[in-house]
Amino acid sequence: MGLDISRQRLLIDEKALNNYKFRIFGVGNVGGLLCLTLGKMGVTNIEVYDRDIVEEGNVAPQIYGKEHVGMNKVDALADIMKRQVGLEIETHHGEIDENSTIPLEPNTIYYCGFDSFEARRILWNKIKKAPVHFIDTRIGAEHYRFYMFPLSDTEMKEEYEKSIRTDAPESMLKCGEKGAYPINAELVARLAKNIKLYAEGKSYTQILITDWDTPHEHEIRRVKEI
Repeated sequence: MGLDISRQRLLIDEKALNNYKFRIFGVGNVGGLLCLTLGKMGVTNIEVYDRDIVEEGNVAPQIYGKEHVGMNKVDALADIMKRQVGLEIETHHGEIDENSTIPLEPNTIYYCGFDSFEARRILWNKIKKAPVHFIDTRIGAEHYRFYMFPLSDTEMKEEYEKSIRTDAPESMLKCGEKGAYPINAELVARLAKNIKLYAEGKSYTQILITDWDTPHEHEIRRVKEI
């Protein structure tokens, strides 16, 4: 049975969202919760990639339960999506490396939530010339940020590439460093709203940098008018 979204139809345009397919790379602190959130917003075409298994330490900050410990994260996420949303998602367990093949499809939003800059650079180099939309999130301690932009935007591509250079400072934004569920949830909520705005053809944020201590004092680097 499909998801009954009648109570949120005036708030979320699921038809607009479903003009896009979502490929989620990394389903840990942020990616797993983003997948579930998209499903609850009515998104029906989601594909996920991850190499990790669910560990005991993942249960508190992430969406997985104790019953998922020892499972591949993508399989555990598929179980959650099936039970909570009634949605079958496509899963890929394994590492993305230089030899991996990533399908490049139009009308697809590629999300990167990998926990290292090296993995980010590998994915980025595979998709950066494609006519797709790209999202990257970073979270460490109480600090977080996201990037969201079409890969046709040369200026934004240059800005993003500066942030993943081998000499780029990782400091407090090392992904997964002491991540906590409420911080992850706040980031996902802001990102989900941004995706909704983009899908509806409205103004959306391209770069957000903020922290949990000062949620109302965030810095918006750029707002793009569609």
